Order: sequence, then C-alpha cells, then structure tokens
Amino acid sequence: MKNKAVLLFVLIFLTSCAKPPLPSGATSAAPQMESKSNSGAGGASAYDSYAETPPAIGEYYPQSPDAPKEQMLIKQAQVSLSTKDFDSTIKTIRNAVSTYGGYFENSDFRTYKDYEEKSHSTYNATIRVPKDKYADAKTAVEGAGSLLSSSEHIDEVTDEYFDTKSRVTTLRAEEERLNDLIGKATETSEIIQLQRRLSDTRTQIAIYEARADKLESLSSFSTINVNVSEAGLAAASADNFLSRIGDAFSKSFEGTLMFIGYISAPFVFLGIFGLIFKRLYDKHKKKLVKPEGDVL
Repeated sequence: MKNKAVLLFVLIFLTSCAKPPLPSGATSAAPQMESKSNSGAGGASAYDSYAETPPAIGEYYPQSPDAPKEQMLIKQAQVSLSTKDFDSTIKTIRNAVSTYGGYFENSDFRTYKDYEEKSHSTYNATIRVPKDKYADAKTAVEGAGSLLSSSEHIDEVTDEYFDTKSRVTTLRAEEERLNDLIGKATETSEIIQLQRRLSDTRTQIAIYEARADKLESLSSFSTINVNVSEAGLAAASADNFLSRIGDAFSKSFEGTLMFIGYISAPFVFLGIFGLIFKRLYDKHKKKLVKPEGDVL
C-alpha cells in the first residue's frame, strides 16, 4: 500500500513538470479571449483595450532598411533671358515645352512704355517637364535667347516621401481597427469616443496623402521658371529713370530761382527806388548851394 502511494506521488510530480512554464510577462490565450469578451460587464471595454498612442511607423507593415528606394529629387531652375526678337523667343520656348512633354503651370505677359513712349515687353512662365526630360528642356529654354542668368536648386525628398507613405499605411490599419472596435462596442460613450478618434485618424490620413501626392508630383515633374525681357528694356528703364531725375532736378532748380525772385523782388524794387531818390536829392541839393564867387 505504501509503495502504491509513493508511485502515485511520483506520477503526479512528473505530470506537473511536463508542462513548460510561460515566459515572464506572458499570459495564456484563454484569459486574453476572456478579457475581450468582458466588454460591458465590468471588465475592460473595447475602447480601453485600444492604445491611445497611435502605433509607430512600420509597426503593422515593417519595411526592411535594406529595401530599395527610388531616389526622389525636386529640381527647380531659374532662367533669365534677353532677346531682340521677342515673339520668336517665346515661340521657341513653347515648342521646347511641347517637344519634351511638359506644360505651362502659369505664364504672364506684360508690356511697358519707357520715357519716350516706346513699348517693351516681358514674359514670365513656370514650366513643368518630366524629370527625365528636365536637362534637355532646360538647355532648350536657355538657348531661346541671350542667357542673362541660370540657377538650379535640388531637394532630396526620398526619406520624407517613404516615411509619409508608411505613415499612411499605419493610419489605414488604425482606421480599420477602429471600425472593428466601433462595431463591437455596446455603450454610447465608447462609440462616441471611438468615432472621434476615427475622425482624427481620417483627417491625418488626408493630410499625409496630400503631402505624399505633392512630393510625388514635384519629383516626377521638374520646374523651370523662365523670365524673358526684350533687349533694351533695362537700358531704357535706366535712361528713363535718369531722365526723370534730371527733369525733376531742373524743375526744382527753376522753382528755387523763381522763389528767390519772388522773395527778392520787393527788395530790388526798393533798392532801385532808393538809388533814384538819392540821385534826385543830390541834384536838388546842388541847386540850393550857391557858388562862393557870387557872394557879395
């Protein structure tokens, strides 16, 4: 009897040791399912089981750091031209844009008149061309007239673009999860909280998607800002400016002289009157004085 008891104790001990212990901090699957089914019954609610802080980028769909990324560059050029044949230069620019598959984002044509009433024209345009045609299109635009200046600015936005797209992916997963939680929620307060969070999430999605689309558009189509001025416009403007300064000075000088004349006129008149009076007085005085030989 005693041997049977010992054997039974050994079997029980071996059975308990056969089940491996759970890792530290882990819980069994059954309690997790039970805690999810306790919504509205004093346990954790559907909203409480959802983290307030949104998941980090790549948590749902992690991207390998070694994954190839297409380089995204935003290229912008500023070209200034001068031309004697204004219409021909504008035509050349338009043909270049058409040849290289671009388009005009905006354009502005203006005519000025100089001091001599001569007309001079200027033209400003923002051109968008495919990124692979950018260099050729820029060269063609620069050759449409006499090149005054040309500059280029390049922004590297590869990381920003892919981070933004990853954020959108994360927020889409968050949106889907919130929709599931709203479907499972039973209390009005929980539904209102979840819907508010869903609205904020969708707003963020719209913002990030708009930014990603903007970066994609700017990198896929490069920008050329071109300014064309008719030859002689700058010189005419300078002559016009100097002529106006000269005229203003001349008029100012004439006005000053006239002012001095108006102020000094009474004094000149008084001086002349004084001289005339003095001469008349001296003549009269000589007549009154008798010569010494006539005295008896």
